[in-house]
Amino acid sequence: MEVAKDLINQKGGVLGKQIEVVVEDDASSTSDSVLAAQKLISKGVKQVISTYGSSITAPAADLYDSNKVVSVAYGATAVRLTMEEQRPYFFRTNGRDDTQSEYFADFAVNILGAKTIAIMHDNQDYGKGVADDAMKFIKPYVDSGKVEIVYFDAITPMESDYSAVVSQIKNLNPDVWFFTGYYSDAAQLLMQARDAGVESLFVATILSRPLNSRISPVLR
Repeated sequence: MEVAKDLINQKGGVLGKQIEVVVEDDASSTSDSVLAAQKLISKGVKQVISTYGSSITAPAADLYDSNKVVSVAYGATAVRLTMEEQRPYFFRTNGRDDTQSEYFADFAVNILGAKTIAIMHDNQDYGKGVADDAMKFIKPYVDSGKVEIVYFDAITPMESDYSAVVSQIKNLNPDVWFFTGYYSDAAQLLMQARDAGVESLFVATILSRPLNSRISPVLR
């Protein structure tokens, strides 16, 4: 951002004004995001590139909105941020949970040709939201008998040993194993699944820190 600011300012800025970048750290915390928003508003900032987590973004976005400050999130994917909660000054540059889930349902059934699917999430805002929406978009395929959901459950995030759930997946042997959560848990699950001889295709839509990745198939 600093490089972009310098390049733009060298060309005369925007509408004849030089751009200034003001930074506040929200510490990836809901309470600190409010404090950061309050500081930026008090400094007269009118446009904010906000944080990536949905639960962290929401309270700050409310403050920005009430003060007519434009905020643009680059990784907050929760549907509720724009579908259920009205914020006319809030925008985002990434797809919502439901768009990712809709893509997965089509990808798993129509591209991979899955007949059985396991869905696993980390019970956090992002992971659970995508998993719940995936169930919604897969339901028509289930109702028509085209596919079967053989597993839907949550893991405890940031664990080092996922052997119990990996054993469940191995025994169920789904065509596709879909995980929604953070990249660190996805990596642990995938490595332990390979060691255990799981043959299911592993597909994940994962959050990393600080970037939010899209659907990425990881084959065995």
